[in-house]
Amino acid sequence: IEPRLQRDFLASLPAELALHVLSFVDDPKTLTRAARVSKAWYNLIDADETWKRLCLHNGYPLPLQSPRPPSSFSLSELRDALDAPPPQVDLTSRRTTTTQIVSRHRHRHHSTQRGNNHDPPPPSYKSHFKHAHQTAQSWLLGPGRLLSTQMSAADNGVVTSLAFDSEWIVVAMETSQVHVFEGDEGGYVRTLEGHQQSGVWCLRSACSTARGWGQDGAVLVSGGCDRTVRVWDVSTGYCIHTLTGHTSTVRCLRVLDSRPLAISGSRDGTVRVWDIDKGEAVHVLNGHAASVRAIDVCGSRAVSASYDMTCRLWDVDSGECLHVFRGHTSKIYSVAFDGERVVTGSLDSTVRVWSAHDGNLIALLQGHSTLVGQLQLDPYTDTLLTGGSDGRVIVFSLESYQPVHVLEAHSTSVTCLQFDRKFIVTGGNDGRIKLWDFRTGTYIRDLCDPSIGIWRVVIRDDKMVTLSRR
Repeated sequence: IEPRLQRDFLASLPAELALHVLSFVDDPKTLTRAARVSKAWYNLIDADETWKRLCLHNGYPLPLQSPRPPSSFSLSELRDALDAPPPQVDLTSRRTTTTQIVSRHRHRHHSTQRGNNHDPPPPSYKSHFKHAHQTAQSWLLGPGRLLSTQMSAADNGVVTSLAFDSEWIVVAMETSQVHVFEGDEGGYVRTLEGHQQSGVWCLRSACSTARGWGQDGAVLVSGGCDRTVRVWDVSTGYCIHTLTGHTSTVRCLRVLDSRPLAISGSRDGTVRVWDIDKGEAVHVLNGHAASVRAIDVCGSRAVSASYDMTCRLWDVDSGECLHVFRGHTSKIYSVAFDGERVVTGSLDSTVRVWSAHDGNLIALLQGHSTLVGQLQLDPYTDTLLTGGSDGRVIVFSLESYQPVHVLEAHSTSVTCLQFDRKFIVTGGNDGRIKLWDFRTGTYIRDLCDPSIGIWRVVIRDDKMVTLSRR
């Protein structure tokens, strides 16, 4: 009977059942060690479907498309990478700066050269898991490597907005300057000059959008106190179009995905739709009785939030106002839209969730004691993150419309927030940038040394750009 007890039960099963058995093992180290048992086990564990499931289980996004080439490294190499501690590199800080642009490198991977529009072949799920896991571990443990620190003079004023992608970092100032830096190492490239008077209040990068409709190179759209919307070729610094029509400061901007259309909101109470390829006005959307403070877009629909205490849903193609959302008792400062739901944050300390289909109120969310100026909506996890001037960050479930976590994040206003399926990052006027666990809501660590105040923080994969006053 002893030979029967030594039977390889996993290899005896059909591949589909064997993979189902392995699906109950959610620890990657256990899997890589189990691959040593036999060649049959190795082949099962090496299957791409196993690592795709682990990516989903650990909250790593899957930007991958089939077909995928086989992985170029073995499971033993992956096991060694999982067992090794994340790289510990020194992080230096320069406290003499007024404005800092800090990029933290977590786990370096090969990237395409700037200006190359040919996407690399998609990696296997195993290699994707390895990179994502090492990046996540580095975020957890730090400290990260400071790639670049850029300084501005004391009289250069406040940073108003930030656009960041793999190629470029673009920073706008209240003094009408727009500075361009390299996206990989943070080196200064140029200053975009053209806006008059003081203040460029909004930026929107259209790099991926631009490639979608044929424009060569990266495109940036900016709006400011001179009442104009400008379209820039970032690689050359050339102003392609200057769009006029607003009669007061342009306060907010969005660019539609894969279409050469930008939407601007102004203190003149209007929302305007522009063709940024032709440099022409498409629609003037009237209806608000006060300044338009925030805009969001999804597909061919846009929402605008105003100091008149209303939010409006627009059809971008026709210019028709589809719904007017009323209910707030004070100015609306923030809005988020996922195509199904419209979320608004107000000075009245409440957050309201509306149906984009019939315009009805779905939920009234409470928990803040003052202005709610920060929102992030993720339809894939049915999660809403809100940040208030009370220093509190609240994680709401959009299934139950109840708070999941209440984070006493900062001693003063929350100025920025960002989250994915693993982490939450918050920045505040108290000068701190904090990392939190998304699932448990527990504080993990500060991501950099304290400053006088944080204006903006944006994270992309293994890099973080911070704009702060020191």
